[in-house]
Amino acid sequence: MADRKGRIAVEFMGHTIVMDMPPRAPHAELLTIDLRRMDEILMEIRLLVVWSGDLIQLIQEDK
Repeated sequence: MADRKGRIAVEFMGHTIVMDMPPRAPHAELLTIDLRRMDEILMEIRLLVVWSGDLIQLIQEDK
């Protein structure tokens, strides 16, 4: 669900990821995200985020 500032929160692997909404759909963007607990990095993931209208797909990139 998007907030008034144009951000959206999605769940991925039990974590909430907050992203800015793209200027228009369709749109794809490659993100590198550090999943953290306090100051400790648990894992770094690379996600391809694909926006197409109301659908958002998160595709984890293999290392």
